[in-house]
Amino acid sequence: MLAEKMESFILLCMTRQTLTTLLISPKVKLLNVTALSLPIGNNIGYNKTINFELTGFQMTDQINKTRTLFAVFIIVLLMIATRGHTNWLSSIVHLPDFTIPALFIAGIYLRQFWVAFLIIISAIAIDNYAIVYEGISANCITPAYSVLPFTYYGIFWVGKYMSSLNIDTSIVKNALIVIVAASTQWLVATSSYYFFTATYAKTGWANFPAYVQQWSVVEIAPVLYWMIAISIVFTLNHRYSFIPYFSTQKN
Repeated sequence: MLAEKMESFILLCMTRQTLTTLLISPKVKLLNVTALSLPIGNNIGYNKTINFELTGFQMTDQINKTRTLFAVFIIVLLMIATRGHTNWLSSIVHLPDFTIPALFIAGIYLRQFWVAFLIIISAIAIDNYAIVYEGISANCITPAYSVLPFTYYGIFWVGKYMSSLNIDTSIVKNALIVIVAASTQWLVATSSYYFFTATYAKTGWANFPAYVQQWSVVEIAPVLYWMIAISIVFTLNHRYSFIPYFSTQKN
């Protein structure tokens, strides 16, 4: 009798420990944990099996993948429509480039390297298509262009350390992060581009402060306008769920 009670106690401990391991494991994402088959040996002449049912694992994983692909699809479409080149949308209204906001969204909510890689490759492909097929000037394609993907990835990396884009108690901190990150990305990309211009060849860095003063507001402000609009949309969606298919919850 005592041996049977001891076995039941050990079985209960093993079950709790196994379920706890499943629940806290970052590799296992479960909506509902109802399941685990745990056979117990025949140490005292009989077998016991505790059956739990693990439901929702495959469904949850598939939903997350579908939502990610849906979000990436929308992001790439917005980039194609807004990345500063001639298209049907720019003939109606010219929207600023969506690339930097896309990388912030990817870093905060999607958080996977392949997403950032796809966004960066898409930006490069859009630029090359515009140059080859739309007659856009290749003036910006210098050795400095190779720095651009790294600055883009920097935005994605910073986004991973932000809590959300919702307007909540962390909005001031997140706004400062966005401003600093976007300004730093612009400064690194612009200074590398400036290094290969004819102006630098003639005067060095002497005219760079004037160049920054002239173009910084023009090129950084649209990114911030995008981020304000995105924050408003995400906050409203978080509250009213008018786009329930794409949750703006970080987790």
